[in-house]
Parts: sequence; C-alpha cells; structure tokens
Amino acid sequence: MFFFLTWTVAAILILLTPITAQCYTNGTVMRNSGCQYKCHCEGDAACDRDSGACLGKCDPQWFGPACQYASLNFAPSEQLAWLTDNDDGTCNKESRPDQPITVRLDTPQRLSWVRVVVNERDHLRQFQLTYRTESSREFSSCPGGQSAKVNNLTLDISCPTVEVVGELKLSGSGVTALCSLYICGGRNVALGQSTLQSSTYDNWHSRNVVDGNPGVPDSRAFEFEETCSHTVPNSPDGWWTVMLSKAAIVFRIVIYNRREPSRSSE
Repeated sequence: MFFFLTWTVAAILILLTPITAQCYTNGTVMRNSGCQYKCHCEGDAACDRDSGACLGKCDPQWFGPACQYASLNFAPSEQLAWLTDNDDGTCNKESRPDQPITVRLDTPQRLSWVRVVVNERDHLRQFQLTYRTESSREFSSCPGGQSAKVNNLTLDISCPTVEVVGELKLSGSGVTALCSLYICGGRNVALGQSTLQSSTYDNWHSRNVVDGNPGVPDSRAFEFEETCSHTVPNSPDGWWTVMLSKAAIVFRIVIYNRREPSRSSE
C-alpha cells in the first residue's frame, strides 16, 4: 500500500479498525523495533513495559488498554459533563430508560466502532446504537450491529459506516448506567513501517514521519530535523511513501506538517 506526499511532513497517522498489536512502546519508536502502536498516557507518563498499560489515565482523546486508540471529539446535545470528563468513574444519574443520549461529532466522518463504559454489569448489553448522516433526517441502525464484551463494565459496539456520520444516539436501559462513551478514530498503523521519499535534505529522513512524534508546535526548524522528513528544496515532483507490512482497512489519514512559528499548521 502506498501513499504519496510532497514537501515537508512531520508525522502521519493512518487509522483503522482495531487489530492485535505486536508490542507496546512510549516515546519515540526505535527503528526496526516491530512496534505497531504506542501508548498515550496522561502527562506523557511511561506505560508498563510488559503489558503496555498506563498506570494512570490516558491522555485526553485516547483510550484502550494501552491508550492506543484515538477518541473522536464530540459534544452531547445536552450539558452532560460526566460524559465528556475523561473519567470512567463519573456516571449518569439523571436519564430515564426511555431518554436516549445524542452526541454530535466535531468533524463528521465515517465510523468504525464505539466503546461504552457502565457502572452496573446488568446494563452492559442494554444499548441500541444508531447514527444520522449530515443529509438524513432519520437515524439508521449500525451495519451488522455486533458487539464485544471487553469486561463486565465495558462493551465495544461495531458500527462500520459507508456514509459520513454527524450524530450518534444511544438508547435503551443501559443509558441509565452509562459512564463514558468513546468513538474510535482508529490507531496508527503507519508507526515504524518502511518508508521512502524522492530525495532527502540533510538528516530529514523519510523514516522520521512514522516515529509517532509530530514534534512540539512552535519549535525551530533544527528541532524538527530528527522527527520530520524533507525532500531536497526546489526539487520537482517530490514524493513520500509508506509501505504497510500487512493489508489493512484504512478509513482515516492524519498528516502533521512541520509546525514552526513562521508557518501555519496544516
């Protein structure tokens, strides 16, 4: 699988549905380490070397056993602070079984799956998940409608849509015990993969793009040299390529440009 880009690239995240990872890491990925994702612990803390689990919480916008899944931003239709506080210990105390919860994605896009966390095991599978596109007035059922129990209080619900989704609705008695909702934005499968580019300027190698580090915003150019790629200036038809080690279903690509003070982020 090939993806072609030109000019300067800081990092690329290719995000897809969950599969088993080979190892865990935190910080910069070592070359040829075989790692397929990195953990994202709160405060950039290190994860457990053996299990990959974070000792504390995940960084905001990440979730999973090693905080390796990106969580899409959303806003509830009502003021539900307990649903957006990144805390599985704060739960719903107000909704009735017949009162669904609707959330709107900050950026409408295709879905893959969502995770719900409850505080009562009897309510774990008591959810109906539906979605609405930007052009539709009605909510539709998720394709397949399959779910997988993670533990007694956590459930993953599959919802691989073809359409771009703007809103999600959770209904059923499980809503009364709901603590957290995570809408999966995928995990980075470009991490540590083989790369090539049309030319290399100084030490701005193609492999720097798949180290999982987008660089610190507003740093100077030389500070990005070990984590960004760069083709030779003014070279025509420049390109950058990543080759995945195995076939993957990709539904989202995130690209970070070099974010210097004199440049606007893209």
